[in-house]
Amino acid sequence: MFARAVNNDPILKDVLRDVILFQNNCEKGEGVQLARKYGVSGYPTFIMVDPAGEVSSAWIGYPGPEKWAELVRAGDRDRRTIDQKKKAYDKQPTKDLACCLANHASSTYAFADAVKYFRDARKMDPAGAPEYTEDILANMYYGGDESGFTLDQFMAEADHIMADAHSTPKDKISVATLVRGMAADKGQAALAAPYIAQAMTASEGMPELAEARATRTAST
Repeated sequence: MFARAVNNDPILKDVLRDVILFQNNCEKGEGVQLARKYGVSGYPTFIMVDPAGEVSSAWIGYPGPEKWAELVRAGDRDRRTIDQKKKAYDKQPTKDLACCLANHASSTYAFADAVKYFRDARKMDPAGAPEYTEDILANMYYGGDESGFTLDQFMAEADHIMADAHSTPKDKISVATLVRGMAADKGQAALAAPYIAQAMTASEGMPELAEARATRTAST
């Protein structure tokens, strides 16, 4: 999706005026070694580096032009390396540092660390709780048992976003989707039914969410 949009989307074209985009094929030639050097675990992974080649910011996945541009601008504003940011965070935690470190941890599949930082960000920025909680759930889902996450912990986070006054119908659909996947993986698919029902009710009459609603209906 990013490869198709990067040369045409005006938001992406605007933010790329301030950075140099180098696209690496992680499965061919020298790209394999470069991917190994930077610990690329999945695609697409975006990594921002300083002039010395040290990582200053990283995230996995393409979240759409607006969010992607926001991540690039945040990385451009604070060009300290990840190690420097970790030391700064230990001394004085901030929401921006928490988000940066969470995204970097997620990009390296350090899911437990990502969850910790996203929870910290949520505490510092309650208004953004739905988005942080979605990130927490996604990292719990992909981290699974190997990262020490239980189904009860996962469902507690899902309850958090379903009850949050700031949650949008789209947020609830996203969470219901994650709950459905996690519950099915644990052999307890029926646990997802109330979340799917709540998401369907919240999004009723919203044409822009019709496709997502149809997907959820087909899955139940």
